[in-house]
Amino acid sequence: MPKDAETVALPDLMLIDPKRLAVINVGGERTVNVETGIQQLKTFTNIENAYIRQHYPGYKILRTVVLYGGHLGKIENVEVSLLVNSSGKIVLGVKAPRLFYDSITNLVAYWKRS
Repeated sequence: MPKDAETVALPDLMLIDPKRLAVINVGGERTVNVETGIQQLKTFTNIENAYIRQHYPGYKILRTVVLYGGHLGKIENVEVSLLVNSSGKIVLGVKAPRLFYDSITNLVAYWKRS
C-alpha cells in the first residue's frame, strides 16, 4: 500500500477484461473538460501499484478518458477512447480498448433485435 501521506486517486471506473487480461482505468469527463480528464490519467499510479498489480498480476493496465456532452462528432485526442455527445452519437477512439468495441457491438445487436 502507499505510504500514509500519499494520495490514492481513484479512476471514475475500473473495468476488468479477463478475456484479454487487462484492467482499464477510466476517467470520465464532460467534453469541455477533456484536458482535465487527460491530466487525471497521470494520477492513477498509486492505485495501480497498491491494488491492481497485487490482485491482477500479469494483467495489462490501460488508462483512458471517456467523454460525454458537447457537439463534437469526432475524437481529437488519442487518450480519449469514447465520446457520447449531446445528440447521443457514440464515437470510439482509434486506441479504444477492445472491450469498448465489444460493448458497442453488443448494444447495436441488442437494439436491432428490439
